[in-house]
Amino acid sequence: MVDFTARLFGLTNGQAALKLVQDFGLERPGLSKVTPAVPTDTFRERERHALQVLETHRRLLKLWKTAYAPKTPEEPEDDRFVTACQMLDYDEYLIAELTTGTREEREARLKLLEDDGVIEGAERINAYHREELEHAEA
Repeated sequence: MVDFTARLFGLTNGQAALKLVQDFGLERPGLSKVTPAVPTDTFRERERHALQVLETHRRLLKLWKTAYAPKTPEEPEDDRFVTACQMLDYDEYLIAELTTGTREEREARLKLLEDDGVIEGAERINAYHREELEHAEA
């Protein structure tokens, strides 16, 4: 859904995620500015933070893929299920990109993800759905 919105409106993935949050009224007080939980002044810290955000987002998508899957072929598909089906492979790809390759390749990938707002967008989604994820993991 984020990728589609980005292409449709000519936005980065981060901008598209923010647009979806705003368009569907998903904002909560205090989420307008997400502050990283980890200092982001060195590459290793930024990389660790990005991986943590992406891993959390991947867990959320896995939850959605099972919890919101249609029970019968006639049942309409839940948007969370569709999003999980579309985005889960992408998250896994990004995680692989940040855990393999040379340092220079990982730095270049991380810079692109930061510049496009992908990490910030995933962080916002994680924050918005934190309770749902915590409840499912309990």
